[in-house]
This record gives sequence, structure tokens and C-alpha cells, in this order.
Amino acid sequence: MSEHIHEVLKVVLGVVIPVASFATGLTAASADPLWLTKHPRLLLRSLLIILLVIPVGVVLVMEAIGTPAVVKAALTIAILSIGIGPPAAFKQARAQTNVVAYEVGLNLTLLALALVYLPLAVAVHGAIFHHTVQLGVGQIAGVVLVKALIPMVLGVLAGRLFPKMVAPFARYASIVVQVVLLAIVVMALIVTRHQLLALGTTWLLCLAIVAAEIAVGHVAGRKEPETRSMLVAFSAMRFPALALLIVAAAPRGREFVPVVLAYVLCSFVLVALYQGMSARRAKRGEPAPRPTAARGQAAAAGHA
Repeated sequence: MSEHIHEVLKVVLGVVIPVASFATGLTAASADPLWLTKHPRLLLRSLLIILLVIPVGVVLVMEAIGTPAVVKAALTIAILSIGIGPPAAFKQARAQTNVVAYEVGLNLTLLALALVYLPLAVAVHGAIFHHTVQLGVGQIAGVVLVKALIPMVLGVLAGRLFPKMVAPFARYASIVVQVVLLAIVVMALIVTRHQLLALGTTWLLCLAIVAAEIAVGHVAGRKEPETRSMLVAFSAMRFPALALLIVAAAPRGREFVPVVLAYVLCSFVLVALYQGMSARRAKRGEPAPRPTAARGQAAAAGHA
């Protein structure tokens, strides 16, 4: 990726993430932001899966199979980039108050925790595995706090204080979020298409990781079928725009972008398939699908 395009991507991401965060806040304004704190077991289980089980599992698998350093660093950043969940979930969950409240609470919790979690997790990973990626608290705070958490909170406040004024925009906020984030991914895909085609077995590794994350989210959410699909989405999709902004600011970041994009594409496709199957089964009154294919793909990661 040329230096000029690399800088343009950083500038565009710096504008798009606050817009997406504010729009997400508007969409979530009618939900109870404290709903998740009233369900401590669900909160703890969700945080355990998202912050500990999945990152540790992915890192150990990559170390065990000898993943190349650039791929390992890029996927580590992608996995650790917690925050705003997949915006398409709002459309699916709009009629289910508890599901929207769960997403709002988890979004706010993860964005707040990201201020400490991201630099701490990268520092611990670097101390154990001796990599050179450095992410300071100030660097993360500038991205998460200023560009994501504050705009999202402002969106929630605007939606609550001026519901009639923001109603026209709030009605289409989820569409705005999807469009602007999709535009970023498409832009990055265009400028990195040759690098993406050259990734080879890294695609298989990304598919296997995402499939395993879906399986973990599915199993962990079985006691709360109402929010299970949302937990699966948070487990596998993370916050792609934040990951791209972080790698754009990191040393050698342009080398990480194609790998992050490969992970984003794999997570988008597999999560969409999972949610589509779950929605169809729910209409027929059948239980959600058991991700048996995910276990097969996860095993394939060992041969990637």
C-alpha cells in the first residue's frame, strides 16, 4: 500500500468511526443502558468469552502452528480490537428489546474496557512472545475514547433528550453505520487486492479462527438463546474499523492491513451464514444450528 493511500485510509477512518459510533448511539437511545448490569451472569460470561477465552485460544493456536510474524501480529490486533458490535445486528434485533439492550450494554462496556484492555493485552502478549508491536494507553485512548466511546454516548444522549429532532436520522442510523463501514472495507479491499490474493493459506487460518469463535459463542450462549446470536457476532466480528485504524497507526501497519481485511471478510461471511440459518430455524420453531462445520474448520487451522 502506497504511503499516500495509507494516509488517506487513516484520515477517512478518523472521520467515519465517530459518525458510525454516533449513529449507533442514536439507534440504541431507546434501550436500557444498564440492562446488562442487571444480568451479571450473562455479563461475566460474555466478557470472559470475548476478552479471555477467544484471544488466548487464538494466540495459542497461532503459536502452536508457527504462524508467520506479520500474520500473527495482524490477527492479534484484529482479535483484541473490541468495541462496537456488528451494526447489522440492530436491524435483526430491533423488535427484541432485550437483545438491543444487551448489545447497547456490551458495546458501552467493551469500549470503556478497551482503554485499558488493548494496551495491556498487547503488552502481555509482547512480554511472553517477544513481538515489537507497541500500543500505549494514550494511543488507544485517542482512538477509542475520542472517536468511538464519546460519540456513541453523545448519540445516546441526543436520542434521549431530543427524540423528535433526531427521529428522522435515527430511523436510518443503522443503515448509515452499515454503509460507512462497508465503504471503508471496500476502499481498503480495492487498494490491497493484490496483497489479499497473495495471502494463500492465511485465508484458511482466518476461516478456521472465525469458525472456532462462532462455535465458542454458540456454546457459551446456549443458556440465553435470545441473545446467543448477538454473542456469536461479538465473538467473531469484533470492531473492524478500530482494528484498521490501529494497524494504520502502528509501525509496519501497512503490512497488517491485508490480513486484518481477510479476517474481517471471513467473519462477515461466516457470521452472516450463521445468523441466516438461525433466523430460518427460529421461524420454523427449531433449535439454532450446532456449528459442527466450525469444529472441522478449526481443526484445519493446525494444517494452515
